[in-house]
Amino acid sequence: LNERDIQHLHGLRRDVLRLKRHVAPMVEISQELQKLSFPFIDKNMRPYFRDVQIHVTRQMEDLTTLRDIASQTIEIGVLLEASRQSVVQR
Repeated sequence: LNERDIQHLHGLRRDVLRLKRHVAPMVEISQELQKLSFPFIDKNMRPYFRDVQIHVTRQMEDLTTLRDIASQTIEIGVLLEASRQSVVQR
């Protein structure tokens, strides 16, 4: 990995974190919509809200995985560079 790749990965990681901040409230909102009953929302809609909650939760899990992969890849790049420098110094 070169410096440009590392910077690109940092940008991707930052984008994932930003997206995660926007998706996170949707988990709680979708859970509340399943529990609450509103006169203007048909009870037959509850399964839909459950599906939305499941999808949003999966998206949060996927975003966490992507963030972890980006972080680990950056870490590997740093370790490889340190190893290269160690070999050059010998």
